[in-house]
Order: sequence, then structure tokens, then C-alpha cells
Amino acid sequence: HGSLFGFMRDASLRSLSYFQKELKAEDTAYKKPEFHRYNFGASLGGPIIKDKTHFFLAYERVQESTYAIVDMLGANVWNEYKGEFEVPFTQNLLTVNLTHQFSSRHNIKLRYGHQSDKTENLGVGGEYAVSNGYASKNTNHNLMLSHTWIVKPNVLNEARAVYQYFDNRSDPNSTEPTHYFSIGGFGQARNMPQETRQTKFQFRDDLSWHVEDWKGTHDFKFGVDYYRMPRLDLLYTYGTAWYYRHVSGYASFDSPIRQIEHYSGNPWRFSENRYDSIGLFIQDDWKITDRLTLNLGLRYDYNTGLEFDQSGLPSVQFLAKYIAGFQDPGLKHDKNNIAPRLGFAYDASGDGKTVLRGGYGIFYDQLYAETFMYAAAYLVDDPWSMKFYNRRTAGILNPDKTFWKPNDPSNPTNLPANQISPGLCTDAIGPEFQYPYTHHFNLGVSHQISKDFAIDVNYIHTETRGLGKGDEYNRYHSETDSYTLSNDYQQSIWAPRFVGKGYFNGLYLSARKRFSRNFEVSANHSYSGGQSTVNYRGTDGWGVTCYVENQPNGSQEWGPIDTDERHRLFASGIFELPFGVQFAGMFRFNTPRPYNIYDSSDPNDDGYSDLPAYIPHRMYGREKDSFVQLDFRLSKFIRFANRMEIEIIAELFNAFNTVNFRGYQGDIDTPETFGEPTYTSMPREGQLGLRFRF
Repeated sequence: HGSLFGFMRDASLRSLSYFQKELKAEDTAYKKPEFHRYNFGASLGGPIIKDKTHFFLAYERVQESTYAIVDMLGANVWNEYKGEFEVPFTQNLLTVNLTHQFSSRHNIKLRYGHQSDKTENLGVGGEYAVSNGYASKNTNHNLMLSHTWIVKPNVLNEARAVYQYFDNRSDPNSTEPTHYFSIGGFGQARNMPQETRQTKFQFRDDLSWHVEDWKGTHDFKFGVDYYRMPRLDLLYTYGTAWYYRHVSGYASFDSPIRQIEHYSGNPWRFSENRYDSIGLFIQDDWKITDRLTLNLGLRYDYNTGLEFDQSGLPSVQFLAKYIAGFQDPGLKHDKNNIAPRLGFAYDASGDGKTVLRGGYGIFYDQLYAETFMYAAAYLVDDPWSMKFYNRRTAGILNPDKTFWKPNDPSNPTNLPANQISPGLCTDAIGPEFQYPYTHHFNLGVSHQISKDFAIDVNYIHTETRGLGKGDEYNRYHSETDSYTLSNDYQQSIWAPRFVGKGYFNGLYLSARKRFSRNFEVSANHSYSGGQSTVNYRGTDGWGVTCYVENQPNGSQEWGPIDTDERHRLFASGIFELPFGVQFAGMFRFNTPRPYNIYDSSDPNDDGYSDLPAYIPHRMYGREKDSFVQLDFRLSKFIRFANRMEIEIIAELFNAFNTVNFRGYQGDIDTPETFGEPTYTSMPREGQLGLRFRF
């Protein structure tokens, strides 16, 4: 058996976006940009040895060419850099499966997966010119061997071993000097080039045991999950070109400059950075009566490999004099990651139509290993580090009080005084080293109103601790030519800390109704909200640096996460029409998301954007419009011969071409674009597809 499929989108099936319509209104010669997306593939499977050995192959490729609009946020500046620029994307996916059954009790499975993709002109669009973009290429190999063993009729063992190799390379579009303005970004993308090579191994074994008549029925599961990363190679440079930040309000390369940076040294490369993690767990689904089931579980995780003695770092030695915790700088093992879980399901009506469910558990997450490597890099000779820095918010001056300008932006020789000690360590790992964890509570009820109508109501509450949070110690103030802790260490020190907090509350309602054999609908609504001092999903918030030094959880840091949408509604329906035609509709509605309001002019002169005086906390702004989108799908099955069929598919996304604005600009230092969106989600777009099964 197997299949062939292909899906196609192009410019003829895509409407102009809101901003493309604006370009067309401004320029009568405007031409609709080319666009295409081709997604095609095939699969084949069958027996090698009848009733013993089987194979399955699948291949898929995506070729896409979209366009980024550089419009300088609608401002009448840098017009020569505006336009639409291609963002090509390609992806290849390959899966190979082999299964073999040795006997009725033993079978094995071997699976190989390959993924490779490449994207160009990332980071381009809005106020960022093509030169400020970059290209990224990823390769991933995954090999898994699993064994299933029926030990006894009531005992099952499942073992799995996995090998994974990941390779990423990101390169800037340009190596020219970097220039940033209130509106406009040009030259080499910062943090480029980068490279990551990572090898991982995993072994997991689960033993399931079913027990009857032991004060009820028990389904036990015992397991071990071992993970090893023997290799993590990194190449990290914070830009090889000179960096210039211009004074706010200007739009010229000859305008006054308020900040200069330059980095050099040996690129941050690492090898043989080992990381090990082992998890042990036990779980029991205990059916006490026909109406009550308890879910009991306990998990313990132990991780090692990220700990290192950072007492040799000059940055840590300096911070030990001023910041509590750095006096004992060794990063010690986090040994108390004990995670209990408790849940229940109760058949309130006794007939399975009304079921109450609830639970509580502690869940631990992993850490971003690369973060530790950056600090460890300073333990080698001549690490990649900042060698020159000068900043004056109102503009850097010459001795005669005129504005300084580089005589050669690529390699200036008329530099002002260096405000740092070149090569000093700029990193340290926060002393609160721990793995992030979440307390998770849930309570819900499911009720079957009739045989074809059911509803669910669920409440979820989470409390998260130990989130990654960036901090910057010993910040430099250019107006007073001083550092916050001491001028004895002329360098600020960035520190990833493990102190971020967050909470979340959500109420979820869902309903499913089948009106007839040919008509089914479902609807899901959520009312939710929460706050965090990280403001982003996930546990890695290193990019969110404290507004106020050494106040990672101050009142100004608390705010909603960037995807916070208080109300979300999703509804779908499937209609079986005559002649083998199926029609489906999907509707999405989300209330506005928050965005951060800040002042990039740096009023407190510490090198970072600040909260305006009238803004109480991060992510205070809210988008103006809700998100609304209606999609349709029409398909027709044509069956012929023996076990062969063709499916013809037509899809229409955002059928009414609703304009959904995104990316609101929150910098009050650019009043001409403040509070305005920078892009829109997908305009109306069609897709045609064909699938052949045999």
C-alpha cells in the first residue's frame, strides 16, 4: 500500500495583504509579487516476509517562496531600501520504518528520520533592511530502535533507544558595519554567524503490569528514562562587524552616534560538553470501584553536566564582593527534583454520562545548555568578547564638543576613549541554579447530554518557578562615567538567573454535536490569563533583561505573556454531501494580544530601554483588533479498481480576507509609528491538492 500527494499555492490563489495594497495605492506601477508553495510527497509500505517483517517509507518536500515587506514602519525615511524581498524556504522529510515480529510475544521496530531545511532573508521586514537579515540551515538525523515484549498476559515491557544528531548554521547577509536607528536597521545581523552541532542519546524502558482483585484493579507502570548529550559544539559571535547605534530621531548614516561596540577574539567553540539526565517514575491507575479511579504517580529527575566551577571567572570574583550568592560560585547539582502526581476520575451518574476529573502534579523542565557554555568560554584564552565600547545617549562627542563620526566605519582609527577594560569577562551564571518547575492543578466535568451531544468544562491553574531571566550587573552610566557597583571593574556583566515566576488560570468549554450521519460540529472556548516576569512562553527567557538591575521579579517585570489572548474560540463543522463530497469549515476568534511599551532613548542611562514613567509594567499595551479567520475545505473521493482512490482537495484560508494586524510597535521614542502594527497575518489564500492512495 502507499500514497502520492501534492498541494499547490501560488500568487493567483493569494490576495494582496493590507500593506501590499498600501504599496499599490502609492505606486500605480506596483506588481503583485510572485508567490508559491509546493508540498508533495509519497509513501510506500508492505510486507517483506509475510506476517513477520514489514517496511514503510515516506518522503515529503516543501518549497516555498514568500516575500518580506521592508516599509520602515510606514515612515517617510530610507525610501531607497524599501521594497518586497523574497524569503525562500525548502524542507525535506524522510522516514524509514522496519518492523519484525519474532514471535507472538516479541517484536522490534527500527525507525530512521531525516529532516533538512533552509531559509533565507530571516529577520528582514518592517524597519530591517535586507542587509540586516540572515540565512539558516538545519539538518537533523534520528534513529530509534524499540522492542516490545509481552512478558505475561498481564505484563508488558517496552524498551526504546534513540540516537539524534542536529546541525544548525546561521550566516548573516552582510558583513558590513551594523547601523541601528530609531527606525531602520542595516548591516551585519547581530549574534551572527552561529553554529551548533549536537549529539544526543536516549534510552527509555517502561514496564506495565495489570493486577486484578487487589482492592480494585491496578494498572502499574514503572520506568526509567536516561538521556545523554556527549557532544555540544558551538560557534557564537556577537557580530564581527563594528556596531553603531545612532541618536534617536535621525535617519542618516552621517547622523550622531550614541553607542559604539566591537567584539573580537577566538570564536566560542566547545566540544565534548557532556550532559546526562536520568528520570525514574512509578504510576498506578487504581480503579477502586466501577465509578472511581485514582491516578497516582511519582517521578524523580537527576541531571548533571551543566555544573562547573566558575570561581575562576573575573566577573564572578568581582560580583562576590557585592551580590549575595556569588561568594559560593560553584554551580551545584540540583538534587531535589521530586515530582508527585495525583489525579482522579469519578463517574457521578453511574452510567458513564457524567464524569468528574481532577489532578495535581509537579512538572520539571530542562535547561538551555548553551547558556552555560557562554560563561564557561571565558575560562579559555582570548575568548570572543567585547573589546571596545563607548556610549553617550545624547551623542558621542569629540574633544572640541562636535559630534564624533568614524573616519572609516568598517575599521575606525579615530575612536573616542574606550569606556571598558577590553577582554574582561562579561558573563556569569546566576547563583540560584535550579531547574524550572510548574505546579499544575486541573478540575473538570464531562457530560453526555445525549448519544450525539457532549460537553466538557475544565479549569486549569499553574504556578511556575525557576524560569530563565536575564540580568545585567554593574551597568554603565555614560553621563556620570560610572558603573553601578564599582568602577574597579569596567564592564557590565550579563547573568542568566533562575528566578523567573509566573502563574496562569484558564477555563475551557467544549461541545460536540452530531446532528445526523452527515453533519457534525464542535466548538471550543477558553477564557484565560496569567502573568509572568519572563513574558514569553517556555522556560528560556534570557532575552528578557531586568529593567532595574538585580530586580528580576520587581513589580515592573510582571506582565502577561506575549501570546495572552483572554478569549479564544474555535469552531469546526464537517458536512458529508452527496456524490462523495465532504465540506469542512473552521472558524477562529482570539481577543487582542499584549505588546510591550518601552522607551529606547534610555532615560536612566544604563544602556537598556526603559519603561516610560506612566507605564507600570511589561507588556502593558494591547493590540487594537481581535483575530478573526474563517477557513473552508472541500474534498471529493473517487474510488476505482481494487483498493485505490483519488482525493481531490480545495482549501481556502481566511476566506473573507479579514485583516488581522500583528506586531504592534511599542517604542515611544518613535512617535510616528508608536502603537501601529508592523505586519498582518495571512491574507486570503487558496490551496489545491491531490492525493492518490493504493
